[in-house]
Amino acid sequence: MFQAIKIKSEDARFHRYVFRENLSHPIQVYELTTVTFGDKPSPTAAIVTLRHVVAENAPDNDQLKRVITKQFYMDDLNESVIDEEEALGLKTTLTKTLAKGNFTIRKWQSNAKEVCDKTEDSKQATVLGTKWDLQKDTFKVKEVEPKNDVPTKRSILSQTASYFDVFGILSGVLIRPKILLQKLWQLNMDWDTPLNPKGELYAILNDINRDLEEIATIEIPRCLIPERYRGQRPLPEVSLHGLSDAPKMPWAWEYG
Repeated sequence: MFQAIKIKSEDARFHRYVFRENLSHPIQVYELTTVTFGDKPSPTAAIVTLRHVVAENAPDNDQLKRVITKQFYMDDLNESVIDEEEALGLKTTLTKTLAKGNFTIRKWQSNAKEVCDKTEDSKQATVLGTKWDLQKDTFKVKEVEPKNDVPTKRSILSQTASYFDVFGILSGVLIRPKILLQKLWQLNMDWDTPLNPKGELYAILNDINRDLEEIATIEIPRCLIPERYRGQRPLPEVSLHGLSDAPKMPWAWEYG
């Protein structure tokens, strides 16, 4: 994605590097002419460029503008439409439009087999770190194997950071190891000091790991729209409100 975006010639000097094949060759200086993977501004440059391509080549297509603005997460597109016909239309239009900016959209996967690229798996996909069963149209979190060594602050942090949960499916569970890590900081525990196997913190960690193992078996329907509303546009608005007076107070939920 980044290599499809040229940088200004006057900015190329900030992307210089030296190289030589072996020690007998003279050092040569090169300049990268495209956006560099790993630079902090690169993701923003890529997203802005995608929007610019659509604005230039499909200025009157509000659907494409919305998809590019709302449904892209870096180079991953996640969009839902009513039926296969609309999905195929969006696939064709988006592919042709972005190709004008030298962006190649590929690896299309869907719960409708007709939309999938022939080279792609039509049974399972991975969407932003989440497993998607294309046949049952359900989501599952990706498993992270718990470390078998003696748990330390370092290993707990490593395991917790291994969960890539953009959709927030694991938010209610991952808050527990984060609270445990906070407790270890408060106790001034060193990074590699093992937890006492007979202590309370060790027991809490075991409970967390059991929950994480169990949650990997749970499947969540991708479409949460009640049956009677499916296919309708616009959908009824639903909001969820959380109210709390203090950190130790219980949560009160209001559905509207």
